Amino acid sequence: MFHLPVILKAIELCQFYGLDPVGTGAAVAWAMECFERGLLSSKDTNGLDLSFGSADGLVETTRRIGQRGGMGNMLAEGVRSASLALGHGSRDWAMQVKGLEMAGATPARSRAWHCAWQRACGR
Repeated sequence: MFHLPVILKAIELCQFYGLDPVGTGAAVAWAMECFERGLLSSKDTNGLDLSFGSADGLVETTRRIGQRGGMGNMLAEGVRSASLALGHGSRDWAMQVKGLEMAGATPARSRAWHCAWQRACGR
């Protein structure tokens, strides 16, 4: 689901609490994956629906991470730490390298883009 107002609200919460949006997004996505696979239940989330596409799930989980409340306390430590705490193979989908969450995009440019940029700039 791509719903810009919801994403902007989550980013606003990240700014308010001083959270990294990339790391927070990875933590929420990991928690949603765990919820979908049955490793986290509604009891674990205090009744919050963490199904993929849940706008309330994204915003409220971001708030809980910022306040370190309930499950947010575990997620605030990052996906590697959270996956080790939860176990059950959840580390397999914890998108991190050396404890740092990975962005969903790469800043590297493709060779085709670079060549087009050079031609456009007359280089």
